[in-house]
Amino acid sequence: MYRDIPRELWANVLEAFTERNAQRPTLIQIDSPEFGAQEQERGFPLRGIAYDRRDDRISIMLGELEGAEPHLTHSISDIESLSIGSGGAGEGREVIRIAHDDSQTFVWVK
Repeated sequence: MYRDIPRELWANVLEAFTERNAQRPTLIQIDSPEFGAQEQERGFPLRGIAYDRRDDRISIMLGELEGAEPHLTHSISDIESLSIGSGGAGEGREVIRIAHDDSQTFVWVK
């Protein structure tokens, strides 16, 4: 079950999500009509998820908070909606669902 988040609350909701889940292992999956559901990464710790109002993009940052350990950033534009929920492929986990273009990106945390 997902709860849609109004655009004016995206930055605050993503900041709170980050505070609750920083350093927890993640699973990122992209679901697209072009190639179906594809796992993009598994196990990287969450650094943060942020919404940039100026660029109208959401950035997902993964990797350790300290040091120069490997990290990655996934940036999403053309966002249509943002939802928060639990269950699904990450049953028992909190999940962010970002609808963009004709695809969806899911970020699950343990």
